[in-house]
Amino acid sequence: MTDIMDSTLAALRSLLGHWEGGGRAEFPTIPPHEYVEMLHFSTEADRQHIHFEQRARHRPIGSAAYGPSHWESGFLRVTAPGIIEWTNVQDNGRLEVAQLVATITPDGLHLEGETTHFLNDPRMIRARRVIVLSGETLRYQLAMATTRIGALTGHLIAELQRVGTQAA
Repeated sequence: MTDIMDSTLAALRSLLGHWEGGGRAEFPTIPPHEYVEMLHFSTEADRQHIHFEQRARHRPIGSAAYGPSHWESGFLRVTAPGIIEWTNVQDNGRLEVAQLVATITPDGLHLEGETTHFLNDPRMIRARRVIVLSGETLRYQLAMATTRIGALTGHLIAELQRVGTQAA
């Protein structure tokens, strides 16, 4: 592996640990709602990829109670200098593979890119993710296009904080 690929993997490792926070979901085909989530990134010292698991609970805007939403799990791996493959499976059976460009910033990491493949969800046409790590704060946005809404349209926006210490 080249030094540039090593530096990309090292930057990805800054995500390791447990994150909690919340966000807002909207899309023309669903009622807007708020959600809370727990996101965990982990790896083993000799691995060249990072595993993530996300669990969310949602509530209608203005409601006090959160109910079950969904789980996601997957991997981040460096495929070329500055290029990350994001593989994501959701508990509804959807599988996504995205290619993200990694930019190392003075206080963190910026990942941005689009899904290259979808499986088990014929509604999905396109998805674009932006993930920004700044210190102990992780923010992300997801926009998507579907067979009913053909233009790339905002769907998720969230902010999470690192909980506890960063895992090695």
